[in-house]
Amino acid sequence: MELIDRLGLKPDTFAGRVAVVTGAARGIGEQVARGLAHLGAHVIILDILDEGEKTAERIKGNARNVEFAQVDLRDIDALERFQSEILRTHDGVDILVNNASKMHYEHFQEASIDVWSDLHNTTARASAFLIQKFLPGMLAKADGVICNTMGVDVHSHGAHFAAAMAAQKSMVLSLAGEIGNDTGVSIFGFAPGVVDTPLVRNLASVMPKYRGITLEEYIEKFVRNPGYEGLMPAEHCGASYVYCLANARAYQGQIADAFHPLINHGIIDAAEEEEPPQASDDANSLNWQVHDYVRGVSNMNRSLETRIIERTKELEAANRKLAQQKQQIEDVSSKISRYLPRQV
Repeated sequence: MELIDRLGLKPDTFAGRVAVVTGAARGIGEQVARGLAHLGAHVIILDILDEGEKTAERIKGNARNVEFAQVDLRDIDALERFQSEILRTHDGVDILVNNASKMHYEHFQEASIDVWSDLHNTTARASAFLIQKFLPGMLAKADGVICNTMGVDVHSHGAHFAAAMAAQKSMVLSLAGEIGNDTGVSIFGFAPGVVDTPLVRNLASVMPKYRGITLEEYIEKFVRNPGYEGLMPAEHCGASYVYCLANARAYQGQIADAFHPLINHGIIDAAEEEEPPQASDDANSLNWQVHDYVRGVSNMNRSLETRIIERTKELEAANRKLAQQKQQIEDVSSKISRYLPRQV
C-alpha cells in the first residue's frame, strides 16, 4: 500500500463507507478492493470466481473489513438476492465499482449471439442493475460514488468487448448528466490503459492466431503506456483508481485515467513518446487502436486537468466577489446603524 500512501490519501479516507467492487477476485478489481479496505472501507468483493474467497482472506489478514459474495453477474435473480441482502445488512452502498469484464479474441462473423449476450450481461446489464438498486440510497443520503471501468471501444477481433466498453462509458456519462452536479453523488468512468492482469495474460494462447505474434512480442513492440515500458502493473493501476474514487467530485461526469494521479505525484515520469508503435498494413489494426486509446485518454485528462484548474479559479474569483459584497454590506450597515434602531 506504499503507492496509496504516496498519493497522499489518509488512512481513514473511506472509514465507515461500504464499497462493492465487481470482478474483484483478481487483477485490477482485487487491487481496488485492497486499496479501499486499506483506507477504511468495508469492501464486498463480488465475483463468480472461487478465487474471490482467498482474495478476501488475504486482505482480511491485514485486519481489514472484507467479505466475498460469489455471484454470477449474468444471473438477475442472483443479483436481486445479493442487493437485497446488502441493503438489509449494510443499509446501503456508498461506493459502487463496476469493474467486471471478460476478454477473448474472435472473428466478428464467428462470434455467436451467446458470446455477445455473455459479455453484455456481465458488464453493461449488471452495471445498470446494480446502479439502479444502489443509486436511490446514495441520492437520499446526498453522498455516493459510482464508477465503471472501461477499455478500448474499437477493437479488431473483439467487437463484442468493444461494444460492452462503449456501453459502460455511455452509461456513466449519460447518468452523470441526468443527476447533475448538486446531488452529492459522483458518477464517472475509469480508463486503466493496458494493465498486467490475468485478463490480458489469457490472450497468450490466441494472440498468435489473430496477430501472428506472441503476446510478449506484441507487448514489446506495440504497448505504450505513459510512464511504463510495456504493461502497467495492476497494483499501480489499483492505487490510481482508489485515488480517483477518493477525489470523485473532481471527476464527476468525466473519464479518469490511471496515469495522471501517478504522474502528478511524481510516481511515474511520462516523457513524450519518442517512437510511435510500428504500424502494420492494416489501418484499423489493434496496434493503433490500443495506442490511440491510451494516448487519447491521457490527452483528454490533460484537458480535464486544465478545466479543473480553470473552474477552481472561477470559484475562487466568485468567493472573492462574495467576500467583497459582504464587506460592502457590512460597511453600509455600520454607517446606517448610527441613525436607525439596532433591531432595524
